[in-house]
Amino acid sequence: MSFPTFFIHPPKCGGSTVISCFDLNKGNDQFISFVWDQDGWGHCRAKLLETQVGGGHLPYGIHRIIKHPVNYCTILRDPLSRQISHYLYAANGKNGQITRGVSVSTPEAMALQVPKGKAHISEATRQRFIDDNSLDYELFRDANRMIESYAKETGDVFSNALELVRVIQSEIDQLENPHVYSATVFGIDGSFLARVQEVIRRFDLAPINTYLEFAQSRQRPRADVAGAGYPSLQSGFSISLPDGIPDGFRATAANSTESLHNAGTWRQGWHCE
Repeated sequence: MSFPTFFIHPPKCGGSTVISCFDLNKGNDQFISFVWDQDGWGHCRAKLLETQVGGGHLPYGIHRIIKHPVNYCTILRDPLSRQISHYLYAANGKNGQITRGVSVSTPEAMALQVPKGKAHISEATRQRFIDDNSLDYELFRDANRMIESYAKETGDVFSNALELVRVIQSEIDQLENPHVYSATVFGIDGSFLARVQEVIRRFDLAPINTYLEFAQSRQRPRADVAGAGYPSLQSGFSISLPDGIPDGFRATAANSTESLHNAGTWRQGWHCE
């Protein structure tokens, strides 16, 4: 059993391109966007379970809201670059979407009031931002370290695919992008995507296909996961317990009246929510 993929979409990190990748590979109208100010999640949940792909400007935890497990994915960007991009996007009226009724947050409304012009960021301001957002930068650096480590571990099979992606991307960058969006969360205009597909078809995608096959081959089921009754490696986690601990117990916080969030029964070393 495979779980739906949910894309956590941080603003101004290339998320529209990610959604367009889903469109290219899964077909148009398959990706369901969870809109943050929409009443209820019933329709979004049903669509996600049907198409298996969705996402939105939401934090981790949507699986608890819709009462169904999901596989999460996201995309990261240098925090200051992301912040500047979001400011310029808001100051520009969200590519014209504000005039079409797209919602505006308080910080975005403030950006609209700032006189237009090229902004300059001093080195002191830049450093203060880095200091004030140190945890974001640590996460960003940690993600880069994970990629570097993965590249060393997998060798040419990954680096060859990545190099081809960069070559293809450089060709795509030469296209005249109309910057026309159906909405801020719905990806790139379909006619432009068709031109992107034409560029991609000019290349031999063997290195990318080889990497995908390699990556999929490494997703083997674990015996301890299957033995505990879970369908995938991402379904839970195991811990070593002292000898003699009975099966089917519940974990609690010692010397506290507080209960653990969503604490369910443990069986065969696995937590059941």
